[in-house]
Amino acid sequence: MIVNLGYFKGRSRRTSEILAYLTIHTRAKQKTLREVTGYSLGTVSTTLKELRQLGLIRERREPEGRERLYEFVVPASQQLGHYSAAMDQYVHEWNEFLDQLEHKLQKNHIAKKKGAEEIRRFVKKLRVVLSVTASALRRLKFTQPETPLEVTEK
Repeated sequence: MIVNLGYFKGRSRRTSEILAYLTIHTRAKQKTLREVTGYSLGTVSTTLKELRQLGLIRERREPEGRERLYEFVVPASQQLGHYSAAMDQYVHEWNEFLDQLEHKLQKNHIAKKKGAEEIRRFVKKLRVVLSVTASALRRLKFTQPETPLEVTEK
């Protein structure tokens, strides 16, 4: 499937096959790519050079040998997607915690205790911080439209 997606995006079949292998396995030697794809070493070498120039892979030498290792470079958009999901979860968990805290503060035996009002004000300030954080993340396009940040303003 990955090969077909790359192929339809205008990449050649050989480029798609090599990129698909590196996407799945993260890294490989040139010999391995030749064995897997069936292309000549020259064809694999040329394709790897093109992919390096596009910034899709990087090349590094193995510490104990002459062979080079080719690694798939995770696109920045995927990295941001990962951080976005983590931040969504972070904001969600804080909102849940603050909801629970406010619920406890509303109980009669706690609501009248010394310091309860200060805690309520602090919770309100934390909600503002969460709201501003969520808004800033949206502007930076860290969030994906399908999973908007959950912000509870009370």
